[in-house]
Amino acid sequence: MKKSAFLLLFTVLYLPLSANRDHPRKAPAPAPFDVRQSLHTSSDALLDVIKPGFNPIPLAILNRTKCVILINSKGAQTASGLASCRLTANRWSGPVIVTFQSADRVEASRNRELLVLMVNTRATQSVVRGQWNLGAKLGTMPGPLIATAPGFRDSDIKAEAYTYNRTGSQKLAPVQLTGSVKVDSPTTVGLYGKVVKVPSILKGRTKPPNIANDYVKMVDSFFNMITPVGIIIHHSAVLPTTNRAPENVKQVDEFHRERGFAVVCNGQLFHIAYQYLILPNGKIKAGRPENCQGAHAYGYNAYLGIALAGDFSSADNPKGGKGLTQPTAEQMRSLEELCRKIMERYHIPATNVLRHSDVSRTHCPGNRFSFQEFKRRLIAP
Repeated sequence: MKKSAFLLLFTVLYLPLSANRDHPRKAPAPAPFDVRQSLHTSSDALLDVIKPGFNPIPLAILNRTKCVILINSKGAQTASGLASCRLTANRWSGPVIVTFQSADRVEASRNRELLVLMVNTRATQSVVRGQWNLGAKLGTMPGPLIATAPGFRDSDIKAEAYTYNRTGSQKLAPVQLTGSVKVDSPTTVGLYGKVVKVPSILKGRTKPPNIANDYVKMVDSFFNMITPVGIIIHHSAVLPTTNRAPENVKQVDEFHRERGFAVVCNGQLFHIAYQYLILPNGKIKAGRPENCQGAHAYGYNAYLGIALAGDFSSADNPKGGKGLTQPTAEQMRSLEELCRKIMERYHIPATNVLRHSDVSRTHCPGNRFSFQEFKRRLIAP
C-alpha cells in the first residue's frame, strides 16, 4: 500500500475515534414540550391547592384576577406554563403556552408550580402582547393567604400581580418572582392546530381545543371556590313571580337563575345566591355549597349567605303583604344553631356575623329582625 493511501485510511478510521475521546458527544436535545401532559398536570396542581375543599387565596384577589399563569417549573430556571384570561365573571379563555425565565437561579431551584394572578390591566395587556416582566420594582408581589391575612379586602390590593409557589411540603406559599414571561407561539399554534393570534385566544375570540376544555373548567372552578370567613344574614324578600316570600329553595334557585347568579363550583352549576335558606317552620335548606362563593353581598361573597324566608322591613312590608313581617321563633332557633356550627367549623369570630345592611345600602334583613338580641344569644356561653 502506498504511503499516501495508508495515511488517508488512517485519517478516516482514527480521527473520529480520537474526536470522541477528546470531545464527548453533546447531550441529546430535550424532549419536545408535552402540551397534553401540561394541561393535565396544571389541572391537578390547581385541584391540589383546593383539595381540602377550600381556596386559601383571599376572595378579593380571586375576583380581581384578570389573567392567570400556571408554570410547572419543577425547579428549572426556564420552564413552560399556561396563561388564560377572564372573559366574564364566570368564563375564562382557552390557554396559551408561555415560557418563564427566572432571573434568580437559587430561587428557581426551590420552585415547583408557580401561580401568577394578574390583577392589573397593564400586566394583562403585556401578556396579550406576548411578553411581560415580573419583579418587585415592577409591581409583582408575594400573594397573601387567608390564614395570614383573613381580612384582606379590595382596598388592600396594591400590586400589579400576586405570585405563589406550590411545593411538596406546602400547599401554597407566597413567593417573590423576578424574571420574564414570554408567549411560546409555535407550541400554542400546535395546541390549536392552526395559526392563531394570542389576542384572539385570550380575548375569547378563538375557541379552545377539546383537549383544553377540562383545564378551562378547572380554572373557572378554582376562582369560584372560597374559604368562608364570615356570615351575612338576609331576608329572602319577595319573588316577582308570586309577590310572596319563597316557600322552597327551587323557587329561589329559579329566580336567581333569571338574574344571572350562576356559578360553576365543584364541577357543578349553581344558581341560588345563598348557601342556606331557612323556612318559616325552621327547616334549613341548602343552597350552593359552603366552599362556593356566594352572589348575595358584593365584596363579601366569601361570607356565607343565610336567608330567612320573609320580608322583615317595616318600610317594604308594613302589613305582611309580602310574607312574614318578622322571623318565626323556629327560624331564629335554626339560625342560631346553624351560625354556631359554621363559626366553629371555620373559626369565624362573632364580629364577622353581619347583616346585609351592614355591608350594603339595603334594608335587608329589615328592622324587625332583632339583630342585637340575636348577637347577644350567639356569643352567650
